[in-house]
Amino acid sequence: MNWLDTLRIEDLPEIYQEIAEKMSLEIAVQLSEILGGSQPYFPQTETLFSKTKKRYIIAHFTGNNHAELAQATDLCVREVYQVLKEHRERRQPGLFPTAADL
Repeated sequence: MNWLDTLRIEDLPEIYQEIAEKMSLEIAVQLSEILGGSQPYFPQTETLFSKTKKRYIIAHFTGNNHAELAQATDLCVREVYQVLKEHRERRQPGLFPTAADL
């Protein structure tokens, strides 16, 4: 017997019910097969775009457009400054360069 044919959303544990409602019953079952028994952490959506936003800021920085970049990426101006600072620090060789810096 194919149990999937008789499975109802309300038969599922709560965590899978929302997945089945928004995506499908089949996807909920597949996730159960892949992740069943584990307690995975799913980062919030904002985290998914973090690296993309950083790349955008670095690629589109003109020297004085911090506010524009903040608005375009839904970050605050302080965060844009922080992204640019971290990028600058990664690109500047240290006081005592390593072989990787040369």
